[in-house]
Amino acid sequence: MIHSRIEPVVDSQLPREQAGFRRGRSTADQVTLLCQDIEDSFQNNEKAGVVYLDLTAAYDTVWHRGLHLKLLRTIPDRHMVKFIMETLSNRSFILQTSSGQCSRLRRLKNGVPQGSVLSPMLFNVYIHDLPDTVSRKYGYADDLAIMLSRPTWKAMEEGLNEDMGTLVAYLRRWRLQLSVGKTVAAAYHLSTREARRELQVHVDNKCLEVQQAPKYLGVRLDRTLSFKQHLEEVKAKVTSRVALIRRLAGTTWGASAKTLRISTQALVFSAAEYCAPVWSRSPPAIKVVVGTLTVINCCVFRLGSIDVGVVQPTLSLLPPSRVELEQGRATLLCLATGGFPSDWKLGWKVGGSSRSAGVSDSPGVLGKDGTYSRSSALTLPADQWRKAGSVSCEASRSGQTPVTQTLNPDQCSE
Repeated sequence: MIHSRIEPVVDSQLPREQAGFRRGRSTADQVTLLCQDIEDSFQNNEKAGVVYLDLTAAYDTVWHRGLHLKLLRTIPDRHMVKFIMETLSNRSFILQTSSGQCSRLRRLKNGVPQGSVLSPMLFNVYIHDLPDTVSRKYGYADDLAIMLSRPTWKAMEEGLNEDMGTLVAYLRRWRLQLSVGKTVAAAYHLSTREARRELQVHVDNKCLEVQQAPKYLGVRLDRTLSFKQHLEEVKAKVTSRVALIRRLAGTTWGASAKTLRISTQALVFSAAEYCAPVWSRSPPAIKVVVGTLTVINCCVFRLGSIDVGVVQPTLSLLPPSRVELEQGRATLLCLATGGFPSDWKLGWKVGGSSRSAGVSDSPGVLGKDGTYSRSSALTLPADQWRKAGSVSCEASRSGQTPVTQTLNPDQCSE
């Protein structure tokens, strides 16, 4: 109830770069945004440096007095703020071992409750005033990253070092602790000659660890954004889960087709499709994707006769790039994956009105899993895109509820 009351007030004051546990936002949004900005740096012949920050026990180290102050600045109802702070005070715990031994009662002076529906929102409020930096910030709760692209290594490193100094000073002021040992840096560029060149980013005179393909929100990002290493890991994960599904049934015994389908969707497809809008555009990863789909195909269609029926496609709507907007045009790409049968159609709406001009459709492609994928591109003048209000892509089929994905120009970074 408290969450529902304060969510509209809090959400309107959170920065756009913070997507953690907010309505209509997801981890895929942040990974897609980061990858798009890195690809923009490729097009501009620049190098992109990224620092992935790791906070030690972020939720457990929230300073109550600091949180109280920021809640008062965010929520205009002091009685509501007082009530929230009462729920955080006078908390205690006892540690009990497996042998039955117990520690003495200890009180918690800091932190927000783990598992509470309010905790992510309270943490977002606590760090919503991160200082301005030259680097662009990306956040999902306590998973923070900063990215800076520059033509030279020196300019990029100087900018990142300056911004890290600003962020570290902020974290110390509000009693949050940066884990220097787990905070990593990575460089993204297309220069093979400089493939082994490492970023020099320092915190407290200590050089941050450099990784060639660090993970951000579950997606491994290699130097050229080929995603090959990430998809190899996904394939291995999917293969192990398929082996588990295989044990549920044989050709003449075991679980029903419905149970197999639900289990496969929950365990296999969830892992295989995670952040698909990010890596699905990567040509070097096609072989790995096909291999993954082949493994899923063996699971779904060899374990008994499973009636697929009608399956709604999953839509991914990609905004125009900044480079393209500077050239006066805006091309939006709509990807529809996993639909069945093949007669799902894609259409566009600009500002709520149907649009057919400037549309380019591709034919449906049958995947190894028996479902169909297709794409549609809409090209608009840049000014019309900025003034559109909203642009929607809709997948429709006779007798079925349409599937819609919408983009608002104001929510898309240029």
